[in-house]
Formats: sequence, structure tokens, C-alpha cells
Amino acid sequence: MDFCITRKNITSWDNALNINLGYINTSSLGARKNDDRFDFVSKYGHELNKKLNLTTLLNIRSQFFKGYDFSVPNSKRLISDLWLLIIF
Repeated sequence: MDFCITRKNITSWDNALNINLGYINTSSLGARKNDDRFDFVSKYGHELNKKLNLTTLLNIRSQFFKGYDFSVPNSKRLISDLWLLIIF
């Protein structure tokens, strides 16, 4: 979902936030998480001329719950914990 899109003269600032959370419940395997994502992207740009922009990007990614490997039956091996990734 894009929000806070600002364009003024030769500068621009765009923000996007995506939050996904999904669980699936089957009779044979029980309840499992199938999607868990928090993603925030912020871009700031400055127009140098009509064909060239200088832009910086901030991307923050995380998840809400722990992730487990269910490939081995009756085993809940932790493969991802709550984490935060910031990219400049």
C-alpha cells in the first residue's frame, strides 16, 4: 500500500508499507504459518535535470512470528526468528 507520496518542485518522497500474515489449517498437518511479512520502503528523490534523478532508498523488512521447518514429520526445527533487516 503506497502512502505519503509527496512531489514538490524538483523533489519527491514516496513511501510504501506491505503487511502480510497468513495461516493454513489442514486436517492432516494442523495449523501452519504460510505468509508472514512486514516490508516498509521509503524513497527520496531530487531531480538533477529532465533525464537524471538522484535517489536514496530505505527498505526495512521483518516478520512477526518465528518460522519452522516442517519438512521432517513431528519436528519443529526453528529456521527463522523475529528479525529486522534494514537496507540503505
